Amino acid sequence: MSKRTTRAPRGDALRLAAGMLILFLGSGASADRTPPIEHELIPADLADDVSLGVRLDGDLPAAIQTPSGLVSAPDPREPVPPGAPAPPTSELAGHKQGDDPTSRFTPDTDTRRPDTLRYDDPFTPRTAPFKRFVAFDDVDASYALTVHDPHRKPILQHEAPRDAEDQFYGDIVLDLAAKQPTRIPTVGPGARVLHARLGAGAEDIGFALLHDGADNWFVETPRSGRARLVIELSIPRAAFGGPFHDEIDPRPASALPHPVQADADIVARHIGVPKASRHETIEALVDYFRGFTESDAPLTRTAGRSVYLDLALARTGVCRHRAYAFVITALGLGVRARMVLNEAHAWVEVTDGLQWKRIDLGGAGVLLEQEPPDSKSVTYRPPPDPFSWPAGAARGEDLARTAGGATPSSTPSGTHNPARPSSSASAPGSGVGAADPPAELQLDSTVTVMTAEARALRGQLVHTHGAVTSHDAPCPNARVAISLSDSKTGESTALGELATDHEGTYSGAFSLPGGLTLGDYEVVATALGDGRCAASVSR
Repeated sequence: MSKRTTRAPRGDALRLAAGMLILFLGSGASADRTPPIEHELIPADLADDVSLGVRLDGDLPAAIQTPSGLVSAPDPREPVPPGAPAPPTSELAGHKQGDDPTSRFTPDTDTRRPDTLRYDDPFTPRTAPFKRFVAFDDVDASYALTVHDPHRKPILQHEAPRDAEDQFYGDIVLDLAAKQPTRIPTVGPGARVLHARLGAGAEDIGFALLHDGADNWFVETPRSGRARLVIELSIPRAAFGGPFHDEIDPRPASALPHPVQADADIVARHIGVPKASRHETIEALVDYFRGFTESDAPLTRTAGRSVYLDLALARTGVCRHRAYAFVITALGLGVRARMVLNEAHAWVEVTDGLQWKRIDLGGAGVLLEQEPPDSKSVTYRPPPDPFSWPAGAARGEDLARTAGGATPSSTPSGTHNPARPSSSASAPGSGVGAADPPAELQLDSTVTVMTAEARALRGQLVHTHGAVTSHDAPCPNARVAISLSDSKTGESTALGELATDHEGTYSGAFSLPGGLTLGDYEVVATALGDGRCAASVSR
């Protein structure tokens, strides 16, 4: 049998090292030299945690190796703060006041793009904005999305990840009701539980994990109160991208009510969906629904038509409208599909005959309000997207570009800024994340960067801000990569990405990696370029 090692909570595991990390300011002016301090607190070595098999409460591994790097477990004994947010069951994208947004989804007609979206990411590596919280896989006669099989079954616990699976930690604060299922998020379709612990501080709480036919997850306990669920998950990497197979699906899609099927047939004929294979069918649907555009006013309705038909034929809407219309059209073509959403974004899942796969259709907002990640947080890097994107598309991953701690917009969640033009998912240069356009169509850009700190220790936050402009005009929604350049060796260390606002400015905070060599560094900003502004570097 393997030897199991345990240790105290992570906050008690500290080491000493010599020296101080000194940073350059702005475009490269050197900070004043100061004598080094003799002691610096840095976290324990995560590689040691992995190699020694260190375990925490709930048999949770103290650290795991992921494709994004070594990841430290959340402290399962961390006290639950009384004001900590519970999962946002009342703040799902597009839900109507008074509705239960988790039992059915009825589409709205506000097809304008919101500026600011609140979001909380409980997973490490970070998956923003793709926290899988609510899923629907059926349609009723009123054109509302529902769950075909709401019966809840136990989620089995497994000992180890399988080949080609990635691992994640979840740290989820819950408001529990005795013997009542409480919805919890997961990282994606087909995720498996490896280890989990529910508790309040040092107190363990008994629990059961459940899921329904659309793979919505729930926790059930015999007591009420606020608690923290710390969970280790594994999931097939292919669920997030990579090659799309075309195997025979052993389960047929649910039959639609007659009027819904009739409308779905109209949309399929309008798109011109090929019948040759499921892969070609899905590829045609993805291409069509990624080509939706946001509007400057709510959707114009046609008398006698369903909202579904108006949305699909007008090809207008943000993420939730695209996902809703995609699912009905796919089900009408006999392809099993789900709509998945959280408080900030919506997307779809389809099966390739082997497994469910996540497909983002775009239509995302601009900024993501969430707490800056700490020193042990990394961002998940999924496999390549198997489907193409139209130029200028606002993809879901663009939401997370400010997740490194950018200052959130003051615009309330879900509102619209009339001073900012609505972006289009098909108009070149209207968003970020598009394929690079020809160089002659881009304008030269200039990027600046400043830091609030002249000196910092490893593990501490460094706050940066700056702007991207082109001929004195702002470059909105531009991706900016922040890195450190060693003044002696020139070696570069990436810290993360931010995104500019509609005025071309950006700001954010990044934690300095624990493995940095002590010395002098220059903070460098690189504008990555988009349909309007070309790439540039701050030095």
